Parts: sequence; C-alpha cells; structure tokens
Amino acid sequence: MLNFSIFGLTLYEKIKTMLWDGRYSLLTAVMAGLGRALSEVGAVLIVGGNINHYTRTMTTTIAMETSKGDISRAISLGIILLIIALGLNLIIHIYQTKGKKHSYV
Repeated sequence: MLNFSIFGLTLYEKIKTMLWDGRYSLLTAVMAGLGRALSEVGAVLIVGGNINHYTRTMTTTIAMETSKGDISRAISLGIILLIIALGLNLIIHIYQTKGKKHSYV
C-alpha cells in the first residue's frame, strides 16, 4: 500500500487495484474453499443432518447409499461428484496459468 502513495491514489483506488491484481489468487482461494466444502461429509452430517430434500447433499447421499447396500447408485453419484471436482480443478488451473501470463514477476 505504501508504494501506491507516489501515484496519489485514493483508498478506493488502492483497494480496487489490489483486488484486480490479485483476482486470480482470490478466485483460486474461493474455488479451493468450494472444493473443500464439497468434500466435507462428516461436518454436513453433524450440522445439517441428512433430511431428504432439505439438507441432503451428494456426499451424505453417497454415504447413505453405501451403507444401505445400493453400491451402483453410490458409485454413479461418486462419478458425478468426481466430474464436478475435476471441473473445478480444471477451472483453477486455467485461471492460474492465465494469471501467471499476466503477472509482473
């Protein structure tokens, strides 16, 4: 922030510039948090329970279907969840490489 003082920028302009320069890192952090939230089975079961059509998530449904013995449904849901996770990782990778091309370092 001290280096911005030579440009005579206002506080709003400084914050705007810092957010713009860090947009790829911020997006990566948000996507990593989303991936982390998708993978939390235990926390979802403890906090939200497993109420059908209200608090059930894919991860809790996979755990429930596995315990019921419906392995084919659990595997199909697992594949869908894996595709979502791989898609998020692909988006993160694309934005990170795009950010490296536009960085000054």
